[in-house]
This record gives sequence, structure tokens and C-alpha cells, in this order.
Amino acid sequence: MRWRIENRFYEVTQTLECEPKTLGYPKAALFAFCLALVASNAVALLQPALRAPHDSDEVANMSHHYMTTDIVEPLAGMLIVLPAKEWKIFGAMAPVELAKTLRTIAGYVEPAYYRKAKRGPKKPPTPKPNCGRTTHVSTHKLIQARK
Repeated sequence: MRWRIENRFYEVTQTLECEPKTLGYPKAALFAFCLALVASNAVALLQPALRAPHDSDEVANMSHHYMTTDIVEPLAGMLIVLPAKEWKIFGAMAPVELAKTLRTIAGYVEPAYYRKAKRGPKKPPTPKPNCGRTTHVSTHKLIQARK
């Protein structure tokens, strides 16, 4: 249970940028942290909605960073183009109806588009050139041999 909480806070810190460098005021930083937690809950709500129409392994391999970026970037434009009254229907929906709508919308999501980046296999280290000797010689012994 602890690691689930730790992972959530790591995700909030990294993906949702709850600690912006420019906020020097404690109240502003606390407000940004609270907004990041709300956004984290929204992303956590998306996962069960995505698991309904898609395979749970595909959903588990989806990048939270890519999903968050795709939500945040077009949001400002959507809020300008669609007036507030268009969004009120979601606030008036019953929880069951909202869940059904989310599942329907989640069916249009392509999990492969949001797949986490996988690191390729590590390359073997390049061999270091031999300095001509096979063993180490102490500098102290070399100085003593000259005397």
C-alpha cells in the first residue's frame, strides 16, 4: 500500500509538475500542489475507464506523462471554443451515467499511442586499451629501485 502512495506522489511531482520553480510563496506552492493532486485523481479516474474497453496490460503500459500532456495542451483551446454551458452536462450527470460516458469515450483511445517508452538493451562497455603492462607497478618501488 505504501508504494502505491509513494508512486502516486512521484507521478504528481514529475508528470503534473506540482513543484514549479517559480512559486516562491508558500500559499501559491500549496495551491499548485492541491491542483496537481486533483489532476492526479482525474488521471487515476481515466485508468478504470480505459480498462473497460481495452486490455488491462495495455492500460498498465500507458505513459501518464503522454496522457497528461495530451490533456493539458489542448484544454485551453477547448475551453475557448466550447462555452461553459457545453461542459455543464457532465456536472449534471449521475455517477453511473458519467461512468458509462467515460467508458464510451475511452473506447476511442488508442493505447499504443500512449505506450511507455522502453529502454533498449545496454551495449557492452568498450574495452579499455592496455597500457603495455599486465600488472600494476608501485611508484614507491620504482623510486626505491633507482636508489
